[in-house]
Amino acid sequence: MGWLSDFVSSAVSTVSSVVSAVVSGVKAVVQKGKEIAAKVVGVMANEAEAIVGKVKRVWQTVKPWLATTSIVMKAAATATRAYPWLSGALSACSRALDALVAFDKSALAARLDAAIAWAIEKAKKLQAQYLTDEEVAEAQKHKRATHEAAKAVDESERHAIQVAGFLIESMRVRRQIHDLLQADSIPGFEHYLRLRAAQKLLQNAEQVLQSARSVEAISADDLFLVKVGAELLADLPSLSDADAERLDAIVEVRFGKSLQPFVFEEMIIAWASEYQVREAQQSALESQLINEHIEYKRLLRKKKSGRLSATEETEVTQQGVELDRRMEEMKAVQTENSEFKIFLQAAEGFLQIMEKDEDAILQEDILHLAENSPVVGQIIIECLQHNKPWSTLTDDEKSLVVGFSNIFEAASRARASQLVEVAV
Repeated sequence: MGWLSDFVSSAVSTVSSVVSAVVSGVKAVVQKGKEIAAKVVGVMANEAEAIVGKVKRVWQTVKPWLATTSIVMKAAATATRAYPWLSGALSACSRALDALVAFDKSALAARLDAAIAWAIEKAKKLQAQYLTDEEVAEAQKHKRATHEAAKAVDESERHAIQVAGFLIESMRVRRQIHDLLQADSIPGFEHYLRLRAAQKLLQNAEQVLQSARSVEAISADDLFLVKVGAELLADLPSLSDADAERLDAIVEVRFGKSLQPFVFEEMIIAWASEYQVREAQQSALESQLINEHIEYKRLLRKKKSGRLSATEETEVTQQGVELDRRMEEMKAVQTENSEFKIFLQAAEGFLQIMEKDEDAILQEDILHLAENSPVVGQIIIECLQHNKPWSTLTDDEKSLVVGFSNIFEAASRARASQLVEVAV
């Protein structure tokens, strides 16, 4: 899966390096659990379609929530028509323009001036709309102007120009995310995870952009988040080791979790939401079949008492055959959903092991889960990577995985409720 496979390998190798540095005790158990958790969740992401089917189904489940939240957030943001830091930025940019002219770079100064004027004009009304196709092309042009100008001025003016470029780029990335949300489908689970990560990063950066009182309050990390968000939306994203380490540190501070769970939790949230839909559909099907079975039994009694015509008796017989077929289909659905629930809740468990530090694991008394994670994880990997049917597992293997999974049922449902909390 390209980026996702690299990301998984990085997650596992990072945790493994920590494990190798610890020799014994509780910490060793916890770190080994984290290593296994990273590996299992990574395998689940790579083999996602084996668990939930085509991503198109999951996308159709979560898309309405994402689109609705996007509209709500956009409407709330319309109250901010201008950015408080603009006045300070304009002063610095004005000095930069003078410097460019003095250095005989009038053409670049004119391009920068146009870029800043364009950004300010769009910023005044952009909270109520997205860039048009033509404006996206303009944004690319103005972004290049700010990039070139930033390299040609002193440090005192450079940051203000970079922030202006940051504003322009955030507008373009916002439109790109909007286009993905409006699409009928998403190419795959990797693309979905990248989209959601980019959404959360952009939202965090834009919150700073909208609330900052001065240009200095907008940090290099804020600029970096928009850069990474844009990269994650590329067809073939590439994140250097240095950028990944920097992003991990920023995410840890701003979101209270490391980069791996920050990305992978979106998979669990989407699956949990999908399972809720499946539950409702299964319940509706069961209720319908119960009613049909009651009606079928009533007709059978009439048939036995000779109160049906020959044609009606034939229809009742056919109805019985059809009912038997649909009952078998329902059993298949129940089995599929039951297995899905087991994998989903197990994934929640492994994600929590990834998220929690040693103190939290001890305080919540789940050290035994970290201890069992290697065995549970290996069983799940066998099922997913090696196509081992759940039905072929031994009773002890099933019991171990189900026991691990059931502990996290409530947590899985709680995480699904997060779906509506973050969208751009």
